[in-house]
Amino acid sequence: MIYSQVLAKVSFATAGFVGLFFFFDLVEDLQNVAGRHSPNYQLNHALIYVGLLIPIHVYELMPITVLIGCIFVMARMAQSSEFTILRTSGLAPSMALKNLLGLGFVFVLLTFAVGDYLSPVSDQFGQMLKSKYLKEITVGKTGAWLREKQDDRSYAVNVATLTPEGQPSVIRIFEFNKDGQWVALTKAKSGLVTTENTLPVYNPATRSV
Repeated sequence: MIYSQVLAKVSFATAGFVGLFFFFDLVEDLQNVAGRHSPNYQLNHALIYVGLLIPIHVYELMPITVLIGCIFVMARMAQSSEFTILRTSGLAPSMALKNLLGLGFVFVLLTFAVGDYLSPVSDQFGQMLKSKYLKEITVGKTGAWLREKQDDRSYAVNVATLTPEGQPSVIRIFEFNKDGQWVALTKAKSGLVTTENTLPVYNPATRSV
């Protein structure tokens, strides 16, 4: 009885939060639908892409929804005296805790499977879909960051997007001195990763000090 109620409430909470995030992602992605730079990117493509983001949201939301579901079920059972009846029928607190821990372990395994196996695959398919029609691959909300230290200077490199060929574009290179103070900023529209694992930037590149 406890398992069925917890599973039902956790599923309900997860579906509610995922539906909310689905709506937000769709609204955000509508700016790419039939845009000036993406005339071939239609509403059905946006729906598929946003749908492919669902496993990522499930992975992020699972700990919260499990907590919400368990608290809701146990609070309702205590309010309706169901838990008291179970106690008088021989359910010890340690046994109830053991049951909840076992159910929690199942959710841990499910979260691990979604986060390590399903989410990367769905994200890859989503990025490939967008690159096919938008001709670029986004790297997170703020792009990818790389920090490197050379002699007495350190550099923070930000790459906003990748081309379908895997080359970086919209590059910013922040340069810091040995005291950690920002001394220069270099911007470039595109770059090239060579076989020597270096990243020369293409012109036009601008540098401000």
